[in-house]
Amino acid sequence: MQKKSTTATADFEGVYIFTNPSFKEYVKIGRAVDQTIEQRLKQLNASTAVPFSFSIYATYRTDNAVNVEKADHKMLDQYKYELRAREKSETGRDRVREFFLMEPEEAIIALQIIAMSHGNEDNVRKYEKAKDQIAEEETAKKIEKRARAAIFSFERKGIKPSTIIEFTKDSSLTAKVLDEKYIEYDGEQYTLTRLAKKFLGKEGVVGEVAGPRYFKLGGVILSNFPDVGD
Repeated sequence: MQKKSTTATADFEGVYIFTNPSFKEYVKIGRAVDQTIEQRLKQLNASTAVPFSFSIYATYRTDNAVNVEKADHKMLDQYKYELRAREKSETGRDRVREFFLMEPEEAIIALQIIAMSHGNEDNVRKYEKAKDQIAEEETAKKIEKRARAAIFSFERKGIKPSTIIEFTKDSSLTAKVLDEKYIEYDGEQYTLTRLAKKFLGKEGVVGEVAGPRYFKLGGVILSNFPDVGD
């Protein structure tokens, strides 16, 4: 049976499931040995390498955390190898991480299965979100939305492939939309910014040119097009 708690601290050793809005598609499944899970959480959050903090999603209280964590990771690897974050080391070997591409609700099921096999499923606890965690998640969502909006997308603007767009400074210079990101000019594929720099004679210039501001459709500059549904 899964326990619930309104407390976001875990002053005991065991296996944990952490979440972080910095990479919301992943959960971190690890262990705390010779320290409490709360201490492990603080240790991770002391780093400045991650924009937002880790939070406790669930814990499994056990004095056999090393083996439980190994069993959990093995179960997930066998279920779907691609779930775990991996990278090649300099020697060509896989370097595995404690991050898994899955919903936290799925991760806790695996933990419960292992707990049930040991007859102590009551030691699995899911935590309710604290106010600061909810606030961080909302902030992360807003940042992600602004980041998406900053990247021009023909698809998001409702502009379909094969549409012809014009260069604002010379309407005789046109290009064809290929997909959500690329256009075609003179048989070659470009981004809006790269082609704008070509027309402006600034191909070697870094920054300075925002492509969507230099092309228009139906007399409207692309950067002024609203997103579909806005």
